[in-house]
Amino acid sequence: MKKLILRLIGTFTFTFSFGQSSFKLEYCNCIDKIDQISPLLDGKFERVCDGKTIETGFFKNGKKDGEWITYNKKGALIRKINYSDGQLNGTCEVFSANGTPKLNAFFNGGEKSGKWTYFTSNGKIFMTGEFESGKPINTWTINDKRGKAPVIQYDYNSKKYLINQPLGLYKDNDVIQNDNTKEYYILRYPNRPIGNGTLPIGGLNLSSDLFVALMEVPLDYWDTYTNYKYKATFNTTIENKTSISIETISNHMGGEVPTFPFIIKTNDDFKLKRVNQTELSKQLLDFKIEETLNLLPPWVFGDKRETEVYVPYVINQIIGY
Repeated sequence: MKKLILRLIGTFTFTFSFGQSSFKLEYCNCIDKIDQISPLLDGKFERVCDGKTIETGFFKNGKKDGEWITYNKKGALIRKINYSDGQLNGTCEVFSANGTPKLNAFFNGGEKSGKWTYFTSNGKIFMTGEFESGKPINTWTINDKRGKAPVIQYDYNSKKYLINQPLGLYKDNDVIQNDNTKEYYILRYPNRPIGNGTLPIGGLNLSSDLFVALMEVPLDYWDTYTNYKYKATFNTTIENKTSISIETISNHMGGEVPTFPFIIKTNDDFKLKRVNQTELSKQLLDFKIEETLNLLPPWVFGDKRETEVYVPYVINQIIGY
């Protein structure tokens, strides 16, 4: 992992305290503390905002390790994720701002395992299914948005859809609550190619909606101008076992490339801030992007092993999308 570089622009300060590195993020009244920042992230990490612990976890040799917990600015638990040496390992729980569950999942040494359950906004079961050693097994069921009746069912044993009705959670200009701040943003969706062949269960659009539902806008990114781009590569075997790798990219992936867009407007322009994020903030966001992609439902193998997906993470910079 590259050496962290501090960019001082008057919006944060950098200090050492008892061996810790501390970054004071003036624009959101937060302080990031970490035991070691160079040459690799190591030891305890803690983010404190307005005197409250917002996020805490551990790094080991530049990778997440142990239990990572995130609270929103009102003190409610919104994320509890377990890692071991950089791999997701153990229970993963995601909650909405009002405390209802969004996801209960489990990993064993980086592989998806056991029963996974996704929930609707009112706490009803939205999607449920099982993994075994990273492979989806048996029948996965997706209910309607109210959690009332099945609209999609895929039997991974017989490799066929039992029910396959169109379903989406969000549309362009929907207003959605951000779990971290409890404020609201406007979602902006560009054209999203539907795609064919190897696809997530329920299709690309449903999977990108779930990415939006599970993705965070941390306090240090709220009401800022942000434009980051990622390329995620999903490698799916004929047994429907999928692995993911991501990389940051500099150019927009146009055309008919499958897209999981996270493009939002948080506030009026006069309330926004132009901030150069610290390298630590950027790396924390990279981890969250990768984590959220790994929390998405399984894929269905069709015609190819490898699928590239464009993931723009854009806040208050809508032009060009």
